[in-house]
Amino acid sequence: MHDLRVAFVSFSVYEGRNAIYPPLNLCTLATQLEDAGYEVRVFDFAAPLSTIDPYYKEIADFRPSLIGMACFTPYISVFHRISRGLRAAVPNAAMVIGGYHVTVRPEESLQLMPQFDYAMQGECDYAIIALAEMLEGKRFSKDVPGLVYRENGEIRLNPRDVVDDVDVLPIARRSFLDRYYQKSMYGYLTVNSGLDMMITSRGCPYRCSFCFKVEKRYRFRSSESVLAEMDMLQSRGVRHLHIMDDAFTVNKKRCHEIADEMIRRKYGFKLKIRSRVNSIDLEILKKLKRAGVKEIVYGLESGSQAILDSMDKHTTVELNERAVQLTNKAGIFCVGDIMIGMPGETPDTINETIAFLKRNMVIVGNVPYLYPLPGTKVYDDAKANGTLRGEWGTDDCVPWIKLPWIKSIGDLEVAKKRVERAVHRNPVKALYFIWHNPQFLSPGNIKKRIRQLYRMIR
Repeated sequence: MHDLRVAFVSFSVYEGRNAIYPPLNLCTLATQLEDAGYEVRVFDFAAPLSTIDPYYKEIADFRPSLIGMACFTPYISVFHRISRGLRAAVPNAAMVIGGYHVTVRPEESLQLMPQFDYAMQGECDYAIIALAEMLEGKRFSKDVPGLVYRENGEIRLNPRDVVDDVDVLPIARRSFLDRYYQKSMYGYLTVNSGLDMMITSRGCPYRCSFCFKVEKRYRFRSSESVLAEMDMLQSRGVRHLHIMDDAFTVNKKRCHEIADEMIRRKYGFKLKIRSRVNSIDLEILKKLKRAGVKEIVYGLESGSQAILDSMDKHTTVELNERAVQLTNKAGIFCVGDIMIGMPGETPDTINETIAFLKRNMVIVGNVPYLYPLPGTKVYDDAKANGTLRGEWGTDDCVPWIKLPWIKSIGDLEVAKKRVERAVHRNPVKALYFIWHNPQFLSPGNIKKRIRQLYRMIR
């Protein structure tokens, strides 16, 4: 056992969220370090930010030598505030920041957030062990893959590493979060307890212009690896399982293998998956239904072909419509992601999206306007042509793209609400939702659920 203690720290403090998931990314790194002989704990927080001081104390009482956190660009301002408070509470620990914001803006991450000693780009499965060994004096800084560090008044970057074979990675240990599972901290709009998640692939075979991936190369775990994790989750009593891959059905051969074996093993999971509209057919949908899939989320994004083309989605409105119809025919609850504010968006294209949603039995939650993430094509194009408004930083600014027909970000907010109300105030859609999710109105949850619904439709 090494003397170095490692704490991974996560948080969820956003009011009105319909889902809080376990920080599986940190559990994956923690498992690697624990297997290498380090003492590791994962800390998670889900409460109003005003109540965070006891959380800081709990971490400080662990007396970590190294603290790791992951930064996601849309939440960088609150991340900055929380990590500064953590630095004050644990002044002597080395602090490292990772995540996709660091991958695309490595030097700036250390410049804007001096509370961190190091940053790490890309996938850190092996690099995190190298960092721990560096802190123990067993490696030089230049030998840690993906490390971003200060040296002689300059910020230096090391080439980052990529995991070619994701099957060699250990299954993330949920025991790091047992104290949170026992408190039913993790939940979803229609799930109160017994929820867990899986990630069975990395990267994505598609290149949507608004989407950023830490590593673009698509790699997927074998059927055997996925089923081994499902065996473990079943033994833990998991009832609701969300597979968070962007496109679980893209590798159809693997999808069929997993579904066949799930049917044979009778796991009993209530599954939610994500898929692309051009990678499903009625055969696989019916099989997924038998395997326990209750809900599929599609990245529909828009009901306008012009906007889908602007996004480089390589899909069509007809494919979107076909996927919704086939999913409903298979008896699976259909949910769609919709976004507005892409370059080329107009009141007419928004009306096309509203018309699409009205004529199709698909549920849509919150409809965000485009967040142009750094490192994406849509961000680079907007910066080059002068339509980007604002910039990502540690203040509360959320950048957006100026369209010819809008005067301010408030116009996008109005359009967003108009799309949401087209779905949320439709009584047929409400009945469709309740039919597939009767537990939503179970005794003891009614007040909570009414508040959630009110936030959605107001």
